[in-house]
Amino acid sequence: FALEKAFTTNPPSEIKVPYRVFLADSLTALASDQENTLWIGTPIGVYSFDGEGIWKRFGQAEGILDSNVIALASGPNGALWVGSKGSLSRYAGNRFTLVLDFNQEMLGGPPRFIHLKNERSAWIASDSNLVYFDGSTWRTFVNYVVKVGDTPEKIAREYLGRQDEVKLAEAVAQIKQFNSLGSDELSANSTIKLPFRLALEGEVTALAVDKKDRLWVGTTLGIKTFDGKGWNNFGYALYTV
Repeated sequence: FALEKAFTTNPPSEIKVPYRVFLADSLTALASDQENTLWIGTPIGVYSFDGEGIWKRFGQAEGILDSNVIALASGPNGALWVGSKGSLSRYAGNRFTLVLDFNQEMLGGPPRFIHLKNERSAWIASDSNLVYFDGSTWRTFVNYVVKVGDTPEKIAREYLGRQDEVKLAEAVAQIKQFNSLGSDELSANSTIKLPFRLALEGEVTALAVDKKDRLWVGTTLGIKTFDGKGWNNFGYALYTV
């Protein structure tokens, strides 16, 4: 009452209102678009702030498909990509459209990070796996064309960029299982699939793509880069158990 009376008799020239007042839950993701709109993800939907005092909330009533938002990424022409626990959606033209229903087996858990280069190139990471979108299809692997003299071990060694024999043996076994290979004999010019997850160690903590289109993946054990063919490792120690 004293504060209200003070404002009535001697109103301040300016009142500062913390941003936190407009947010009803904890923050889970941030993104900004070409129009300098700030997008904020929360467990109950998405908020936008235009920088001039106008806030908007987008929940299921506004068309968002899954309001438990985990990751955000801004795209071209003002589009916003929204990663939720169960799906990936795209907001453009004042409406949300479904891009992908997450298969937990494929992604290995809810999405944690999204890196969007454009509408035809997007990476999504869970704690333990990567998925790439080329504009029409999603995949969790890179295709490799077998050369004369290749073996699963040679391919895995080149792909992973490591010499640790324990991890190498595990990768070879997974490559053979993933491609239903009964032996080490491979036909030249045939194509096999190399899962992205083979290279990941620890939990994924960050995702970025540089100007040379190399994917950078931060994890709890170090940093890795992927050039579209193979991986390089930073901060990882070789070990044998």
